[in-house]
Amino acid sequence: MSSQGYTLIPPPLDEDAVYPYRRVWLAIVLESTILFIICLTIIIIGNFIQIPQNFNRPISLTITLLPALLWLGFSWLREFFSEQPRTNLLAVTIITALVASAIGYPLVYNILETDLWAYKGELIDRIFAYTLILGVLPETLKYIVIRYVACEHHFRNRYDAIAYGIASAIGYATVLNLHYILQTTPAAAIAAIRIFDNTSIQITNSLIISYGLAEMRNHRVNPILPVSMIGIASLITGIFTTLRNNLTNTQLTLTISRPPLIIGFALSALVLLGIALTIAFLFSTSERQEKEAAEEF
Repeated sequence: MSSQGYTLIPPPLDEDAVYPYRRVWLAIVLESTILFIICLTIIIIGNFIQIPQNFNRPISLTITLLPALLWLGFSWLREFFSEQPRTNLLAVTIITALVASAIGYPLVYNILETDLWAYKGELIDRIFAYTLILGVLPETLKYIVIRYVACEHHFRNRYDAIAYGIASAIGYATVLNLHYILQTTPAAAIAAIRIFDNTSIQITNSLIISYGLAEMRNHRVNPILPVSMIGIASLITGIFTTLRNNLTNTQLTLTISRPPLIIGFALSALVLLGIALTIAFLFSTSERQEKEAAEEF
């Protein structure tokens, strides 16, 4: 062939060159990192400069919408540039937000009035209360939305579970953040801490639930796994919320001069990072085992 002026070109060996779907982990890393840097910048500025009161509300509202804007830019819009885009992502976000507004938030804060009594009592009692109310209820609602809006017809590979899980997390977190900003008048730095906390824990829990949904959808495990994942995510919420409340008091504190507030912010980032790495490892392990099993046949 070479004597006739032709050269054989081997096919690409790099799977990234032919991967037809949007890379979900890249989007998660970009969105979380940008949100962390912006919130941290506002916290640092607020620690050294007294931000005028008339700027607090606009800054807080901007930060509130930032997770959704980042998701729209790095996840939803990027789907249109992939060979096989995921559909109904925005529908999952909107439906989750509507469910959170109509059921989740009113039940937790208006009917049960969790913020008035859950912080009282012994450590175990607080963890149990936050696990049951702030964990089980929201995660069950998000699971139902993903299960019946996306799981049956839009899951083509295991990473679709992560994509739809994050979409649901953004919808729920946006509702929590908007209620917090509109019902209180926190300093911009305090708002940044709470918004990052709410967003990171919603993403963390959705990653856990996504693993259960992915494994169930691939018929690898008993259907009880997603239920156990909801339990694990809820327990993490209970422990995290208790620790955060012990470190911070964002309802009463208007400045961030105390180190515990920074520690609480760092705790949110560490929890998100730790769970994301764990879930990434589990997804990679499951995918490798599936390929090995297919090769045996």
